[in-house]
Amino acid sequence: MSATMTTSSDQKVRRHFFGFKGPFGLYIGKSLNPCHMDISVLDLKQKMERGENFVLIDVREPYEHEEFNVGGNLIPLGMVTAALEGLESHKNDEIVVYCRSGARSGQAQAFLQQAGFTNVRNLTGGMLAWMNQFG
Repeated sequence: MSATMTTSSDQKVRRHFFGFKGPFGLYIGKSLNPCHMDISVLDLKQKMERGENFVLIDVREPYEHEEFNVGGNLIPLGMVTAALEGLESHKNDEIVVYCRSGARSGQAQAFLQQAGFTNVRNLTGGMLAWMNQFG
Protein backbone atom coordinates (compact mmCIF):
# COMPACT_ATOMS: atom_id res chain seq x y z
CA MET A 1 0.00 0.00 0.00
CA SER A 2 1.16 3.51 -0.70
CA ALA A 3 -0.32 6.82 0.41
CA THR A 4 0.87 10.21 -0.80
CA MET A 5 0.61 13.41 1.18
CA THR A 6 1.74 16.80 -0.09
CA THR A 7 3.57 18.77 2.58
CA SER A 8 4.60 21.78 0.50
CA SER A 9 4.74 22.88 -3.10
CA ASP A 10 8.06 21.19 -3.66
CA GLN A 11 7.90 17.90 -1.82
CA LYS A 12 5.68 14.91 -1.49
CA VAL A 13 5.96 12.45 1.33
CA ARG A 14 5.00 8.97 0.34
CA ARG A 15 4.47 6.35 3.03
CA HIS A 16 4.76 2.67 2.16
CA PHE A 17 3.33 -0.01 4.41
CA PHE A 18 3.27 -3.74 4.63
CA GLY A 19 0.81 -5.62 6.72
CA PHE A 20 -2.89 -6.28 6.44
CA LYS A 21 -6.11 -4.34 6.18
CA GLY A 22 -7.63 -4.01 9.62
CA PRO A 23 -10.84 -2.55 11.01
CA PHE A 24 -12.32 0.44 9.19
CA GLY A 25 -10.17 -0.27 6.13
CA LEU A 26 -6.95 0.88 7.79
CA TYR A 27 -3.68 -0.86 7.03
CA ILE A 28 -1.95 -2.35 10.03
CA GLY A 29 1.73 -3.00 9.72
CA LYS A 30 5.08 -1.34 9.61
CA SER A 31 6.20 1.62 7.53
CA LEU A 32 8.84 0.57 5.02
CA ASN A 33 10.00 4.04 4.11
CA PRO A 34 8.58 6.76 6.34
CA CYS A 35 10.60 9.61 4.84
CA HIS A 36 10.27 9.03 1.11
CA MET A 37 10.53 12.55 -0.26
CA ASP A 38 10.47 13.64 -3.89
CA ILE A 39 11.44 16.87 -5.62
CA SER A 40 10.22 18.07 -9.01
CA VAL A 41 12.56 19.20 -11.78
CA LEU A 42 11.20 22.74 -11.51
CA ASP A 43 11.87 22.88 -7.77
CA LEU A 44 15.37 21.45 -8.25
CA LYS A 45 16.19 23.99 -10.96
CA GLN A 46 15.01 26.81 -8.70
CA LYS A 47 17.16 25.51 -5.81
CA MET A 48 20.15 25.45 -8.13
CA GLU A 49 19.46 28.96 -9.44
CA ARG A 50 19.16 30.28 -5.87
CA GLY A 51 22.49 28.69 -5.01
CA GLU A 52 21.07 26.67 -2.13
CA ASN A 53 23.37 24.25 -0.34
CA PHE A 54 22.59 20.60 -0.97
CA VAL A 55 24.37 17.50 -2.26
CA LEU A 56 23.41 16.48 -5.81
CA ILE A 57 24.13 12.87 -6.79
CA ASP A 58 23.74 11.27 -10.22
CA VAL A 59 23.30 7.50 -9.79
CA ARG A 60 23.35 6.72 -13.51
CA GLU A 61 26.18 4.99 -15.35
CA PRO A 62 29.19 7.03 -16.54
CA TYR A 63 28.14 6.96 -20.20
CA GLU A 64 24.72 8.40 -19.25
CA HIS A 65 26.37 11.11 -17.15
CA GLU A 66 28.66 12.04 -20.05
CA GLU A 67 25.73 12.33 -22.47
CA PHE A 68 23.79 14.78 -20.28
CA ASN A 69 23.91 15.85 -16.66
CA VAL A 70 22.94 18.76 -14.46
CA GLY A 71 26.15 18.89 -12.44
CA GLY A 72 25.58 16.09 -9.96
CA ASN A 73 28.38 14.05 -8.45
CA LEU A 74 28.53 10.75 -10.33
CA ILE A 75 28.04 7.77 -8.02
CA PRO A 76 26.50 4.92 -10.06
CA LEU A 77 23.83 2.99 -8.16
CA GLY A 78 26.10 -0.05 -7.84
CA MET A 79 28.74 2.10 -6.14
CA VAL A 80 26.53 3.82 -3.55
CA THR A 81 27.53 1.34 -0.85
CA ALA A 82 31.22 1.99 -1.45
CA ALA A 83 30.59 5.76 -1.36
CA LEU A 84 28.88 5.78 2.05
CA GLU A 85 32.04 6.61 3.98
CA GLY A 86 32.68 9.65 1.78
CA LEU A 87 29.09 10.82 2.24
CA GLU A 88 29.07 10.35 6.02
CA SER A 89 29.61 14.07 6.70
CA HIS A 90 26.37 14.79 4.79
CA LYS A 91 24.18 12.44 6.84
CA ASN A 92 21.88 15.27 7.95
CA ASP A 93 22.29 17.52 4.90
CA GLU A 94 19.79 17.67 2.06
CA ILE A 95 20.76 15.18 -0.64
CA VAL A 96 19.03 15.06 -4.03
CA VAL A 97 19.53 11.90 -6.08
CA TYR A 98 18.66 11.52 -9.74
CA CYS A 99 18.86 9.06 -12.60
CA ARG A 100 17.26 8.68 -16.03
CA SER A 101 13.65 8.21 -14.90
CA GLY A 102 13.62 8.23 -11.10
CA ALA A 103 13.63 4.47 -10.53
CA ARG A 104 17.32 3.90 -9.74
CA SER A 105 17.51 7.11 -7.74
CA GLY A 106 14.50 5.88 -5.75
CA GLN A 107 16.50 2.77 -4.89
CA ALA A 108 19.50 4.91 -3.92
CA GLN A 109 17.25 7.11 -1.81
CA ALA A 110 15.85 4.12 0.09
CA PHE A 111 19.34 2.70 0.62
CA LEU A 112 20.70 6.01 1.94
CA GLN A 113 17.72 6.39 4.27
CA GLN A 114 18.29 2.87 5.61
CA ALA A 115 21.93 3.85 6.20
CA GLY A 116 20.76 6.74 8.40
CA PHE A 117 20.70 9.67 5.98
CA THR A 118 17.85 11.89 7.10
CA ASN A 119 17.03 14.22 4.20
CA VAL A 120 17.29 12.37 0.88
CA ARG A 121 15.07 13.51 -2.00
CA ASN A 122 14.45 11.74 -5.30
CA LEU A 123 14.12 13.75 -8.52
CA THR A 124 10.67 12.85 -9.87
CA GLY A 125 10.98 11.70 -13.48
CA GLY A 126 14.76 12.02 -13.50
CA MET A 127 16.66 13.42 -16.47
CA LEU A 128 13.81 12.49 -18.82
CA ALA A 129 11.55 14.94 -16.97
CA TRP A 130 14.33 17.54 -16.88
CA MET A 131 14.88 17.35 -20.65
CA ASN A 132 11.14 17.38 -21.29
CA GLN A 133 10.71 20.49 -19.11
CA PHE A 134 13.84 22.46 -20.03
CA GLY A 135 15.20 20.87 -23.21
